[in-house]
Amino acid sequence: YAGLNPKKVTARVTRRCYGVGVNDIFEEGVDPLDFKIIRPDGPRCTNRFSTFVRKGQKVQMDECVTNSYSAMKVHAMHDFSVRIFAIDGYPPRYTTDTGVSKLAKISVPNPFKSSDPIGHKVSIIVKMYFGLNEIKVRGFIQGKEYSTILRFDGADSY
Repeated sequence: YAGLNPKKVTARVTRRCYGVGVNDIFEEGVDPLDFKIIRPDGPRCTNRFSTFVRKGQKVQMDECVTNSYSAMKVHAMHDFSVRIFAIDGYPPRYTTDTGVSKLAKISVPNPFKSSDPIGHKVSIIVKMYFGLNEIKVRGFIQGKEYSTILRFDGADSY
């Protein structure tokens, strides 16, 4: 129906759970020690899944879901990326869990200056826009935008 008359479709129900990979607070006894990193603000857990939408969630056409994060300078920094993941089930705890697939990666140049002290943070805003047959992902850091588009055909819609 969406292919015949796309203007009639005002919302969709997601077939998958979508999110990004983040470093979140490390929980002793819960998170694997292999995922533990030490930062000036305390221990963090790598490979955590931060949910944008859940499987079965109704999203309006071109609805924007926004999450905010921060990056911290911990040493001589390098470029990093916003990694986009999906799973056919409930939101996982980790991006490495069984069934999680990496859909895309947005490369982001090092946002820190050499004069920034260790522990300096910058804000990262990630937005996902859910269209008729695509998801646009936009990341904003220090006034600059980095983006990608995930396109789906009729057999593999989101």
